[in-house]
Amino acid sequence: MIHAENLEVQPPLIHVVQSDDLYLQNQADVLWFDVLRKLDWRPLVGLAARYYDALYQFNEDQAQAHRERAAQVLQDPTQAESKQEATIRLLFERATLRDAVPILHERDASAEPQMRVNPATLRPGQPPVRLAGKAPKCFFAMLNAFLGVMLRGRVPEPEIVHEELTSNPAFARTCGFTLPDARCGYRQSDVPGLRKLEQFDQIMTARRLWGEAALEQVRRNLREGRVQSEAAVVHDTTHYPAFSSMQVVELPDANAETAPPKQGQKTSKKPKRKSHPKTTKSCRCKDRKSCRHPWVNADDGAGTVAKSTGLHWAHKASTLAFPGQEILLDAVAMSDAASHDSQSLTPHLERLFERHPDLERHPRLG
Repeated sequence: MIHAENLEVQPPLIHVVQSDDLYLQNQADVLWFDVLRKLDWRPLVGLAARYYDALYQFNEDQAQAHRERAAQVLQDPTQAESKQEATIRLLFERATLRDAVPILHERDASAEPQMRVNPATLRPGQPPVRLAGKAPKCFFAMLNAFLGVMLRGRVPEPEIVHEELTSNPAFARTCGFTLPDARCGYRQSDVPGLRKLEQFDQIMTARRLWGEAALEQVRRNLREGRVQSEAAVVHDTTHYPAFSSMQVVELPDANAETAPPKQGQKTSKKPKRKSHPKTTKSCRCKDRKSCRHPWVNADDGAGTVAKSTGLHWAHKASTLAFPGQEILLDAVAMSDAASHDSQSLTPHLERLFERHPDLERHPRLG
């Protein structure tokens, strides 16, 4: 972690104030503007350095994957796994059908990047210097864009973030971006395209940087007394719609009786069925049935979630919060949305106390 007192920044000699900023500054109900303007970026420089390292590694991995796809050789079609076989295999790998699969979904740590960026050289509007290629978009401005969309009450997905940045110049400027100008050509500070926002979100997710940013903020709030410990923690689950197709798979009956049915007993039993993500391949091969790439779930973790409003095809997350202050302490995705809500309580409490040991030692809570 880089301490704020170690970072000396020269204040700008000229500060331009837009009329839109003056208007937003006087609106007490515009939460996002006040938060983004006062957000202290200095505790985030370590996170920014890790993002830029991961971005460099991401570009290297993409280039390597492109070379491997160009040199791939089709395997023997007779040895390839069929789509139906893959569907049954993937079905029995789900957390609801295997005891060995953890109920909480924790991402594996990615390999360490090959490049190291000095956090002390970073600040808003100043990305690391690259010897070749275009300068990357500013980490702090990208982070502000996703945070600002959330504060505006919208889902912080790349498509929605891009819509807000391109349709609201005041929002884009507050985040730290400039508006594209054909007379100036490409500028690192210009509003990013949708692809760059998707890439940012993908890297932040794969490297678990979103989670680390949230974890550090919760720790800081508890340490500085902004959030007070309470005598109880409330556990609940929430769901997020899965924008993917679903298929219904019949489970093979391993316990089928071989003896003839007794008199009056039904001769057939209704097969067990389970909602399951579509089986697909993440490649663009012309002959996907026989190519060397493995069959995978189109939307791993999606399942049928039962709520008071009915059944939903969605992902499920477990949450823990202080009820009195209505403050969320931790949220984590569940490996299978079809899992019962109660199954995540114990492992989630263990995760909470591991991340915040002071809560476990609390005389009323631990």
